[in-house]
Amino acid sequence: MDEAFPVRDHFKSHVIDGTTISKRGAWWSAVLLIQDPRSGKPFVKLYRWEKKGDAWKARSTYKVTRISQLRETLRALEAYADQVAAIRRSGKHGGGMAPLRNSSKLAKKREIERAPPNARRPAIRIQLPSRKR
Repeated sequence: MDEAFPVRDHFKSHVIDGTTISKRGAWWSAVLLIQDPRSGKPFVKLYRWEKKGDAWKARSTYKVTRISQLRETLRALEAYADQVAAIRRSGKHGGGMAPLRNSSKLAKKREIERAPPNARRPAIRIQLPSRKR
């Protein structure tokens, strides 16, 4: 961690690691690995802060507590990253395009991609940057 993240005092001493995704102008987004002060269990939290005056204020957060939820979030992000890349490569990302989230083709694709509940899924590994001391 290069600098202290502007989290609530409740979490300040419990941040295990963190990665800044973007810090431009008045906006800062990051992914933090935090140890729950009560239970001691680690969780991942995505933050988006806005700078107001001299202080950073959290504008949105997303907390992931279960490993299965973390893996599902990663799968969705990877799928959308591939879709965004394909759309940008095709040059068909103009204003006239219908939103993808309501597409029946996308819904069918999601159904096909979902494996049966008892199927073994490949592990997704996250490589966090090493902590600088």
